[in-house]
Amino acid sequence: MSRFSIAFLLSFVTFLLVGCGGGSSYEGEWTIDKEVMKAQMIEAMKAQSAGMPEAAVKAQIEMAESMVDKSSSTLSIKSDDTYILSSTMNGQTQTQSGTWKADGDSIVLSTSGQPDVKGEIKDGKLLIENPSSEGPRHTTLIRAKK
Repeated sequence: MSRFSIAFLLSFVTFLLVGCGGGSSYEGEWTIDKEVMKAQMIEAMKAQSAGMPEAAVKAQIEMAESMVDKSSSTLSIKSDDTYILSSTMNGQTQTQSGTWKADGDSIVLSTSGQPDVKGEIKDGKLLIENPSSEGPRHTTLIRAKK
């Protein structure tokens, strides 16, 4: 996997471990929109693969898609202004908790010792700003199916 691909995945996981939260419209269970995540990764990999053999690019894309398919993340935004984020990647689960608050049309997610993260709901999806300079500008979450 290319250095960019690894950095992208690490920035994604870092975002997930930084924290999340919201207002009454934010409350509930959210999961990563895997199709959006895959599309963002493919776009980034293609942009970084100039000069690489097509077969190598295809193999990296397939590996990244497989990693996304095998991973899971659930963000539980609770009515008591707290959240719990549970993420599993490569068979390892990590859990993070913090607080959230509504700020106008946005949500501000706070975790002790970490910078705040902002998000907003657009078209029924929760878009969380990516605190890293690498990767996509937002991580997209969808409401968890019950």
